[in-house]
Amino acid sequence: MLTSVRIAFATLVFILAGTLVGTASSELSGECTFWISFDPLAGTVEEMDLELDVSYTINDVLFSSESLVAYPGTWVWQGFTASGMVGAHAFESNILFGASTAEYLYAEAIVSLAIGGLSFSCHAAQLSDAVLGGPEGGGALRLSGGIGGFELVSVTEFGATIEDEDNDGISIVHIATGLERHYVTDPRPPGGEFTGQKVSLSRPDIFCADVAEGTLYVSCDGFEYVQVDLQGLYVGLPFIELDTELRFELEEKQLALTPTLSLGEVACVDVYGRVDWDPVSMQMEGIWLGGLEFACQLGKVVVRDVALFDLTEYVITTERFGSHVMETDAALEAGYDFYPDYWELLSVAGTGDSCCGEPFSFLANIYFDQASTNLFDWGMLHVEASIPLTAQVGITLGIETKPSSAEYIAFGVGIRW
Repeated sequence: MLTSVRIAFATLVFILAGTLVGTASSELSGECTFWISFDPLAGTVEEMDLELDVSYTINDVLFSSESLVAYPGTWVWQGFTASGMVGAHAFESNILFGASTAEYLYAEAIVSLAIGGLSFSCHAAQLSDAVLGGPEGGGALRLSGGIGGFELVSVTEFGATIEDEDNDGISIVHIATGLERHYVTDPRPPGGEFTGQKVSLSRPDIFCADVAEGTLYVSCDGFEYVQVDLQGLYVGLPFIELDTELRFELEEKQLALTPTLSLGEVACVDVYGRVDWDPVSMQMEGIWLGGLEFACQLGKVVVRDVALFDLTEYVITTERFGSHVMETDAALEAGYDFYPDYWELLSVAGTGDSCCGEPFSFLANIYFDQASTNLFDWGMLHVEASIPLTAQVGITLGIETKPSSAEYIAFGVGIRW
């Protein structure tokens, strides 16, 4: 029953968008990108991608198509998106196919409406049995608005969750290439009827904190948890802030404290660690320090220095995942690639204006290996740059080298119209 409703709902969105065809102004645009990386010593191709994105705009509605072909000739996926406004309603609809295997993978539809300070959105999604965790389908209703300086968010789940601080949405990964597509509506929670209700109440600048938030979650099985978060809590010292998370479940209570050192707008030091807390005696047993990160922005250039003291607890993700510091368990759970042996990172990244008026960007990451015997423990150099040649044509360059040899050299070209 619910599957038929979701299919009808997604079809309705496309019909509404289709009624705009042939009216008023329209515009066709697109981008074609080619990327290749190879091992200079072995002379072998490591990666080769060809991506074609085409967009067609009619009034306030955007129709787009994304095609991706990866070496050695695998049509990874074919995606279609329609988004825009129909009257007072905003909508977005996504459909994804595994083109090389001619399989339907995922569909998502979102319709939202804002009236008098209230925002309402309806999410529906379906996952096929060609994807791990499928076949599943479900929906969710989200309502948000302001009440006396507080923001109230209510999410009613009917077999689906919506991406937020507690939910990661859904990432569909192509196993052979490791490439992925991410969506905000996850239909994998089992069951098509009512599966959960989440209510959050938050307010900035309260209780000596930048943001205070309380969350209650109830599933179809009953009470799940109550959680209170205080972000940027002032503790009496101008250069120290504290993030706290207190969570009550049926059988346990959890308290997490994260201290942060703030040294102003130009320089900032983040402390990665935890406070060891005895939940029985409600006493602090000590502070464990896992790493430090120094970041400084000078104009359009950002310089970072990251030092991790325990790689079993914290790791640095690869450039594809933003070179962020994450807890090891969280990175594994999210499926992020990371460097397990590099304990320090020195990074310089920036942007600027080129001769043709388009922005260029560059990134240089130097990693240091805890087991290295080289000078200063140098482990790897990663450099990448994006350089526009004209307003329509740009190139990307990349190189990754270690003390023993160059790992890969990469080149890409993009054409926009």
